[in-house]
Amino acid sequence: MYFAKTLPVVMPTPVLLTDVVTTIGSDAASALRPLLTLQPMSTLQPSSTMGPSTLSPSLLSDLQRFADEECETDLLPVLAASVRHAKALAMELHLGEADVMLLVFPREQTFRCSLDLCALPPEATTRLRLVRVGPVLESQSQATADAATPHVGILAKILWLLALHGARDELLPEIAGPVRYRLAPGVPLRSLPMDPWIQPLLQGLRGEPATIEELDTPTELARARARRLLNAIYLQGRLMVTRSLPMQRRPSVTRRSAR
Repeated sequence: MYFAKTLPVVMPTPVLLTDVVTTIGSDAASALRPLLTLQPMSTLQPSSTMGPSTLSPSLLSDLQRFADEECETDLLPVLAASVRHAKALAMELHLGEADVMLLVFPREQTFRCSLDLCALPPEATTRLRLVRVGPVLESQSQATADAATPHVGILAKILWLLALHGARDELLPEIAGPVRYRLAPGVPLRSLPMDPWIQPLLQGLRGEPATIEELDTPTELARARARRLLNAIYLQGRLMVTRSLPMQRRPSVTRRSAR
């Protein structure tokens, strides 16, 4: 099993790093914003003097890869980085004109949100955009989250839904490239929401490792769905990725047989 390093992709508006969330009012993101110290992520270094409120150096390094790029604001790579580093993150999202605060806690496998994201229809989930991201102190996360983020859920479910219905329809960088995919053993996926098109693709992933082209994906829509599903399975820790390498001969065996 091979899992490459999470390399978050670039985003349209500069993503701003917030300092630690200290207090949150009852109106979620709108009440939170005046209480935050906002800085462009490109100005922060792992050796910052902001103390324990800063992101871990490894997570910060991942996020700085796309902090000030101008392309589409992408939520999924940030979530993937949070899960990979097992670090809690606070994220301010936009859904049209509405502000949404999302807190994810990978170690506890939970999330909290000011909006019931799991109840959003797919067309609304697609319109979610990331605006700011910052750390949450473990000692303050519970008190911080209660008032402003009343919707609590299992992290696995929201990762699944955002991968399937969010803005991103390309593979996450860590599972892209000349690779083959297979469903790995682990926690069953049947408890997660299943659209009708998912089961045939899951069945194809239970056999021999296959590329996207070798799955039943004759159209661009089918291939986009397959990419979304692979992202979703990866975030559940159930994807086996095999890097395609050129076949190599064994000259030593050939020489021995020639003798």
